[in-house]
Amino acid sequence: MRTKLASYKVVAGSFIQSLRINGVWRTLLIVAGSFDGYAFDRRLRVRTTGIDATSEIEPQNPAASHAGLSQASRVRPLMELLQKRLNVGGGFVDFGCGRGRAMLIAAEAGFTTISGIEFCEQIHQAARDNCRRYLEFHPDHRFEVLHQDMVSFQPSVERGDRFFYFFHPADEKILAQCAENLRRFYELHQREMIIIYHNNLSRNLDFLKPFFNDFQRQEFLIRGNLFHVFTSDPTGRVTSKI
Repeated sequence: MRTKLASYKVVAGSFIQSLRINGVWRTLLIVAGSFDGYAFDRRLRVRTTGIDATSEIEPQNPAASHAGLSQASRVRPLMELLQKRLNVGGGFVDFGCGRGRAMLIAAEAGFTTISGIEFCEQIHQAARDNCRRYLEFHPDHRFEVLHQDMVSFQPSVERGDRFFYFFHPADEKILAQCAENLRRFYELHQREMIIIYHNNLSRNLDFLKPFFNDFQRQEFLIRGNLFHVFTSDPTGRVTSKI
């Protein structure tokens, strides 16, 4: 009960903040988009809908003090970004995957190798269960749900990691450390990388710019949701479908 109350309090605060930053119309678009998740879950026979205050579920975990509210990605905005604005291919990695919604959206968008990172054991298990249910009807996909903090994650050449997705899962200190790891991976392997950062409550990217200042950056506003996309390809080839 306590964790639910904490979640509702944060959601109410985020709604008020969104009204102030985004205005009434865009805020209503963002809220309306959250209802698509129920139909998505029913169609795939999974349970990804919900909001989890991870810092309340595992307060003893060192990562909890840096964690944001765990909420599911909006289905249609992320699906549209992946299918219509970017060229799907390679491995998809979700930092702070929660119950696995973005992982399943990626699978529906055309990715077959998908990874998620979640430090909270309870939510990590929910993500594994959802991926397992999806595999019952789509056995050609490969899911890997890692129970660890985001900073310790290392991308994999063998897995073909190429897309890296953040739905503002942690504070800027942790996100900057993740960005530094991705930058090292890029400099070591010189592979094409696409970093997607989704945050409807802030346009501040100062904590990411030092690591991706030579990447191409674009903003996509889809159904009220703001996505920042960094790509290592300076030609803009990954966004040729716009």
